Amino acid sequence: MKNLIYMKRKFIFFGFVNVLISNLFLQLLLLINFIPISISTLLFILFNAILGYVLYGKFVFKISNIINKNYIYKYSFTLLLSWLLLNIIISYASIFKINPNLSSVIMIPFLAIYSFLMQKYWIFKN
Repeated sequence: MKNLIYMKRKFIFFGFVNVLISNLFLQLLLLINFIPISISTLLFILFNAILGYVLYGKFVFKISNIINKNYIYKYSFTLLLSWLLLNIIISYASIFKINPNLSSVIMIPFLAIYSFLMQKYWIFKN
């Protein structure tokens, strides 16, 4: 139980690190302004996914060989499901006139819990 609490704390810490570094990367791309915004945001998403995969795999779930196609496929599938779920919730909430920004912020803890559980019990399962 104590190990699980420690793991959750590390997951949250590295989540903040990922968000901070990824957003700095996005801000740099937007500041440079030599590629379209759509490409900048795509690069941001890819950078965020790769950085998260490495941080969580190495430092939270202690995977020694993260260059594993099975892990990568599962992680990619989990990200796709997160994206779909977020889009569905935001779209559904907008039917009820709930601001998309608000619904996306409300989804953050639920997506973080989903991500942690998927990584612990499916992607990086020991």
